[in-house]
Amino acid sequence: ARTNRIRRLAHFRLGQIEFFNLDKQDDGIIRFWIQKNILLSLPDTSAEIDSTRNLFLNWYADMCFRKANEAYKEKQRKKAFYYFYELTTFDNVYRPRSYYLLANLTQNNIDLCLNYCNKAIDYWEQFNINDQIYLSQILFTTYQAKGDLKEAIDWYQKFIELRQKKQKLN
Repeated sequence: ARTNRIRRLAHFRLGQIEFFNLDKQDDGIIRFWIQKNILLSLPDTSAEIDSTRNLFLNWYADMCFRKANEAYKEKQRKKAFYYFYELTTFDNVYRPRSYYLLANLTQNNIDLCLNYCNKAIDYWEQFNINDQIYLSQILFTTYQAKGDLKEAIDWYQKFIELRQKKQKLN
């Protein structure tokens, strides 16, 4: 391949084939990870950036989200954390959900949990009411554990309001 664009497209197709067809998900995702780092290291004005960048990053995000959910369901917390965290390192549709699930995974670490909760709050309107209820519950218990009772009470009130709203909808 003579151009970077053609090389990227070749890696793109090979990564897809490895991930979806050859049962080599780890190889496929590593191939995408390397290309993602190259793409994100280039300035936005670079001639190397083209229309394949968004397509490539969307596929990579989808692959990471699949791996994260699979690990999450199998209770492989470290692996799930890694893939959800990876999804927060670049702009993609799974970023809000990843912050939400990272908050869930880090409830034993108050400061880290609050960090992810606060990042998830930035996407509050994108969450359904069940997710909002759960996030407000995490915030309540985490602030309570931290000893910040004013914030804990505020989030508890939000939690109650959301539960009542959900009951009215049902």
